[in-house]
Amino acid sequence: MLKHIVSILCQFLIWTLQFHDVSAAGFCCSPSKWTANVRTLRQEFPKDDPKSVKLTWTWQTMNYDAVNQRVAIVTFSENDAPVFERQVLDYAKGEQYVIEGETHKTCVRHPLTKSFKKACVPEGTTGVYFAGIASMSENTVYFTQPDVTGYVTVTLADCAFVQAVTYGSGGDAVISQNVQYMNQTLSVDPSAFKVPDNCRDSQDELVPEQWQKYSIIG
Repeated sequence: MLKHIVSILCQFLIWTLQFHDVSAAGFCCSPSKWTANVRTLRQEFPKDDPKSVKLTWTWQTMNYDAVNQRVAIVTFSENDAPVFERQVLDYAKGEQYVIEGETHKTCVRHPLTKSFKKACVPEGTTGVYFAGIASMSENTVYFTQPDVTGYVTVTLADCAFVQAVTYGSGGDAVISQNVQYMNQTLSVDPSAFKVPDNCRDSQDELVPEQWQKYSIIG
């Protein structure tokens, strides 16, 4: 039964794939404000032990606000274990907040000097057009940059992100990430950006982990 289903899906893809020059669709950026549930699978292969692999599953909610140059990310599950960490990256103010616990058990404010990066299809890409199911047409573009390669799938209607897959080989590990954006709404929750009054100041800017350097957003 499973083989039959896979065969049907393969035939469907063969029938619907139409190759085209991505430049015809044009470089695009996501809507300026949106909220989505985000599921990420990350695989890390240490270069000194390539046969081992570290798998990490995370579930998050992301509020993206390009108008005010800020992103809020709430992590509520990692490897099926419940967690709660809210990060507010306010690029306009140069501040990054890390809030632990739903009752704001701890809050630390860090300096943020990096520039805001819009959620856009990377430049210098090639593309494949997927004929959509019903009205959900999508465009998948492939890209290669100095330290990372991958592909991004966005909707043709408004360039809303559907999926981003990246492969990076910098640092001490080879990293693969699959990020899926689900249940999107074209608005943000203002409360996601509110921070407690009692945040402790830190002079140390947070150094992104290797896998964070391959993120398309933020």
